[in-house]
Amino acid sequence: MGDPQTAAGADDAALAVVVAFVITACKHATTLQLKAPSSAEFARSMSGLPNGKRVVTGYVDAQNSFGAKLRSDIRCEVYDEGANLRAFAHLTPR
Repeated sequence: MGDPQTAAGADDAALAVVVAFVITACKHATTLQLKAPSSAEFARSMSGLPNGKRVVTGYVDAQNSFGAKLRSDIRCEVYDEGANLRAFAHLTPR
């Protein structure tokens, strides 16, 4: 049998990869809805839910059509569809 600490380290590394993919999927889903995606600055946290669904919450600061920077709350749901992740971002202006 393998070393339990090594196995735990491998699990942590695998989880870090999943978290990175989930956050990237959420950022992409969010920027698709912004007027000036290159101006986006993100803050976030993540929690897992059952059935392969993960939720990322936080906020994004981004410019509107007039160039003013506005903050919107984000709730992004990410579903694991085998080899793909599907992300749905919901933005609520503050």
